Amino acid sequence: MDCLALTGAELPVAGGIAAIVLLLIGAVAFVWSMRRNSVRGALAIVGLLLLTGVGVGGTTPASAADCPTASPTATPAPTLTGTWSGPVTDDAVPPYQLTAVFTDDGTTASAIVSYDLTPQCQGTWTQTARTATMINFTENITDPLACAINGTLTLTFDPTLTSLHYKYFHSPTDYPGYPYLPQATLTRVP
Repeated sequence: MDCLALTGAELPVAGGIAAIVLLLIGAVAFVWSMRRNSVRGALAIVGLLLLTGVGVGGTTPASAADCPTASPTATPAPTLTGTWSGPVTDDAVPPYQLTAVFTDDGTTASAIVSYDLTPQCQGTWTQTARTATMINFTENITDPLACAINGTLTLTFDPTLTSLHYKYFHSPTDYPGYPYLPQATLTRVP
């Protein structure tokens, strides 16, 4: 039985009638005990009525707002956790493969990445900003001689995370005037 059924909130007329009947019974019992000069009986009846809440309200919820509610089970937000991969196009070099292994709790993401340009072209991505459909990262390549360094990147995606669109931005300090914008579409690796 649900909380509102226990309060009588679904049947306000029946709850009101029950309260009136209990009050009448209590009043008759009180008058009867007073006529018999029994203060102890009157006090017992008044105490009983107070303990039962006179049959209404009492300790039971009086409205839906007073009913306890179960915490709703939140649907977890999709995360990037797992391996994503795809070919990167960059006008400076032939297409190459990018693989990123993400850890993501739905708030903060990071990744270990590798590019197949050279075996040493590996590094990490650290999140710097996030919205529901975009995450910005800084990239730190572990061997600066293996591939481009000191860049930032943006991943955009739809909320279902069917694919990630990758755009890499070279550091203007390290690559002044570099005209190319590496891009890729990454898909989850099963």
